[in-house]
Amino acid sequence: MGEKTRISGRLRMSTGLRAKLVRAMVVTLVVVTGAMVLTVGYMNYRSARATLDTIETQIRQSIARKGQGLATNHALALRGLVADNAFGDVVRLVDRSVQEDEEMLYGLFLGADGRVWTYVPPTALVRDPGTHANFRELGIDPAAAGRLGAEATKRDVAGQEAFEFSASVASDDGTALGRIFYGLSSVPLKRALSSARHEFQRTLLLTLGLLSLLGIAATLLGIVIIRGVAARITRPLAHLTEVTTAIADGRKDQRVSIASDDEIGDLGRAFNQMLQELDDSYKNLEALNRTLEHRVEARTRELGQRNHDMRLVLDNVNQGFLTMSRDGILAVERSAIVSRWLGPSAPSQAFAAYIGKHDPGFAEAFQLGWEVLLEGLLPIELCLDQLPKRLRHDGRELEFSYHAIQEQGIDRRSLHGPAATMRSLLIVVNDITEQVTHARQEADRAELLAMVQGFMTDRSGFLAFFDEVTHLLDSYRDPDGDLITRKRVLHTIKGNAGLAGFRVIADLCHQAEEQLADGGEAQAADTIEALLARWHTLGDTLATLLGERGRDVVEVQVGELAGVIEDLRGAGTPNRITSRLSGWTLEPLERPLGRLARHARSLAQRLGKGEIHVDVDGEGARVDPQRWKGLWSELVHVVRNAVDHGIEAPDERRGTSKPPQARLRLRATTAGDLLIIDIEDDGRGIDWDALRAIAREKGMACASPEELTAVLLAPDVTTRNQVTLTSGRGMGLASVADRVRELGGSIAVKSRAGEGTQFRVSLPLTDASIETEPASASARNIA
Repeated sequence: MGEKTRISGRLRMSTGLRAKLVRAMVVTLVVVTGAMVLTVGYMNYRSARATLDTIETQIRQSIARKGQGLATNHALALRGLVADNAFGDVVRLVDRSVQEDEEMLYGLFLGADGRVWTYVPPTALVRDPGTHANFRELGIDPAAAGRLGAEATKRDVAGQEAFEFSASVASDDGTALGRIFYGLSSVPLKRALSSARHEFQRTLLLTLGLLSLLGIAATLLGIVIIRGVAARITRPLAHLTEVTTAIADGRKDQRVSIASDDEIGDLGRAFNQMLQELDDSYKNLEALNRTLEHRVEARTRELGQRNHDMRLVLDNVNQGFLTMSRDGILAVERSAIVSRWLGPSAPSQAFAAYIGKHDPGFAEAFQLGWEVLLEGLLPIELCLDQLPKRLRHDGRELEFSYHAIQEQGIDRRSLHGPAATMRSLLIVVNDITEQVTHARQEADRAELLAMVQGFMTDRSGFLAFFDEVTHLLDSYRDPDGDLITRKRVLHTIKGNAGLAGFRVIADLCHQAEEQLADGGEAQAADTIEALLARWHTLGDTLATLLGERGRDVVEVQVGELAGVIEDLRGAGTPNRITSRLSGWTLEPLERPLGRLARHARSLAQRLGKGEIHVDVDGEGARVDPQRWKGLWSELVHVVRNAVDHGIEAPDERRGTSKPPQARLRLRATTAGDLLIIDIEDDGRGIDWDALRAIAREKGMACASPEELTAVLLAPDVTTRNQVTLTSGRGMGLASVADRVRELGGSIAVKSRAGEGTQFRVSLPLTDASIETEPASASARNIA
């Protein structure tokens, strides 16, 4: 009974494996044949489509050349006939052209006044042989007869597509005499395409049929071959199955006897070797079982000691360490100091939920960045760098850093690969409250030092700057002010604060600008409160610097005072002496221009533009600093634009055959009752084309130079696509224009590509606002 069972098992194994091999070969041949047929069919179809498209394109081009050439040549031939009013010759020419060419649908000649000279209609539109067809059924506008040049179009005429070509008949002086129209039928095109399509279909069917027959023949031959191969494979495998069954029954002395030299023979020898090694392993396993329990106990004690030591380390370091799994859940193991800083966490709590109790914005930013990391589209290092890093809680400044924990055995170089290689995340938290406080104190001290230096170097200019910023801050808090005005105020304060070395004020303005640009009105309000508090602190320091004398101080140069004394000694006229003495209260124009020059040089160095040559010329004039203080603050924007937008880097200037050192000219002069201020650079100039594109996008007029200048000076207009601390918001020049209009003046802009830009500000003067000194000491050069 057992022998019959083994024989039956061998037969089932042999028959089953052989059938599977045959089926596998049949399926493979059928799949290969089908894929080949589909591939060849698809390629033939693609080729046919491409050929049909080429034929259609060539026929259409041929029709276009024929129709355009016919219309153009007949237009030339009809010039003399139309000029001589040879009506009959025109009729015969058009009629013969249509009748003798079967591709022609219709012909039409319209005089310059839209009157029909001759019309040969399509046969399908002639409803009654005794009546004349109306050319308007074609949809041709009679007004087209007066246009010059050749034209081509398509029309639907009598139920078919027609290609219409027309050309104007013009006299020698270019006057339109009329227009000739010819319509060509699309029937030849469709007939050729239909013939080509039928031919391709016939070829495709023949090819697919031959390939199918070849595939069937290959399949039948493969079945015959595989049956023989399968028989040679299944017989030794049946013997291997018989020996395996015997070993399973407990007869471990059985071995396989396969004499073939192929892979099946190697399998039999390997099987016998495996049986021998199993016998040896059974003996070794019995010995190992005796000591396994002792080893497990020792290993458990070792791991417990390691966990205890690690717990001591985590509880005594002043850094916070947390680990988070890929699904965002915090591990139980962490530094004890984390709980003191951020409080305990619930079991199996997500890190985003844990940190969100203190800062929802931080948690939202972390969750978004973590999801991007898990998508695996970007390098892990880049994603980790984008996660939020600062958290302010309970008077502490906490800094977070993130490190990927990879799977055991994975090369660390795969850190740049997909997120699938990362097992968890290590989060390191540091308390940087002292460092932040120290940095803030250093910035405050530097700002106070800049304030003292500015006050001591240029007292009147600094006081004018301080008063102007105070006025701007008051105007920012005006409840009737709109968003654009607030942005302009912040931008102006930022520029002037940077000029004065007030980095804390400039940074707070920049932060508020960013918040307003992102729609964060509430965050901007908090930043403005911090800005006002800081400015109040600076105001207290300024009051200390002013002392008891306050602002009642007039600065007088020693040489100028000596000149007045000489005048008094010489007993000059009282009016002249009074004029000179009153001039003591005015500010030399060279002083505000010099401040702009210093700002230009400093900004050029910071932006990598190198040393620039600045010409300053005030022609010895002195002006009322109170009347013009707001103007100089706004002109900072023009200087910043000249350095940032206009002046090129030294290497770029060398490439355009310019001197490596850029040149900036600051000049103020009087002409009659006008004060004229010129700010001119030799940079790359204004991109007027880009400005026109922006104007069209915003729906602003830009046809004339004056309109383009108005666009340039409008708010929220900038050719920069990136916002920086220096420029890019489109508010600076708008602020300048507003201030000049308030003073009753005007702005003119001249600029040529590659040569530079000139801003000219013209302002009305009053007798009390200006004093002119001798020209001998008027001009000076600042390099």
